Amino acid sequence: MKVKTSASLSSGFSLRSAAHGKTRCSSPAISVSEFSSKPFSWKALGVDVRGRSYTLRINYRTSHQIRAQADRLLGPELSDVDGITENRRGTTSTFNGPAPTVMVTPTVDDEVDAARKWLATRVKEGAAPGEIGVFVRSDAQVDRARRALEGAGIPYNVLDERLAMSSSAASISTMHLAKGLEFRTVAVLGCDDDIIPLRERIEAIGDDADLEEVYASERHLLYVRLYTRSDHLFVSGRRRGQSFLRISVKTPVAKVTMAPRS
Repeated sequence: MKVKTSASLSSGFSLRSAAHGKTRCSSPAISVSEFSSKPFSWKALGVDVRGRSYTLRINYRTSHQIRAQADRLLGPELSDVDGITENRRGTTSTFNGPAPTVMVTPTVDDEVDAARKWLATRVKEGAAPGEIGVFVRSDAQVDRARRALEGAGIPYNVLDERLAMSSSAASISTMHLAKGLEFRTVAVLGCDDDIIPLRERIEAIGDDADLEEVYASERHLLYVRLYTRSDHLFVSGRRRGQSFLRISVKTPVAKVTMAPRS
């Protein structure tokens, strides 16, 4: 079988050929929870790709700086529900870009102010409102995004299922709703330890196996949002416990700032 690849595919994706000759592109790093809270299985749909896949290791879409920062959320190997293990070592990007800024703040107000300043700077550098996306875990954090954009004087729309974006306004969206959306300037707010992973999902867990699944899916949700193509990336959360955000900035690639208390 001949496999034709595209420059738009990112490293970490596997090309998987099914018995009927078709080729699919997927990745344990992406597919575990981008679209739902349940792991996805090709085998359950009658498609057995074991031994018929390989991983693309050249990333054409994401800068080295953003890819390397996002990769810190995940281990060097990932396994999906079909038992296929993906070795994520050796991936590389074809271009460099500005280092993402990761901000861990004492309070929500400090986080909003840091995001406001960062967004205002991007606009001064030439970013158009329609090129800006601000993402949060759930509707409960949308107010943080609103306050940051309003403080920076940037018009915005809060996206719903219609995804009615405008070239004259920034977009605010939850992470789940934003699947597939790309913006040149991206801010991800509200990465607190009781928001990612979402407290409501943790409290509903009945056993340790389910707890591990929830942690994995929440970690992957944040990974997908950070990994999505952008030129400038800002990530922030309130300083509390051992959150995914704090894990991702150990020996960081990004410019990381621990904001002083106001």
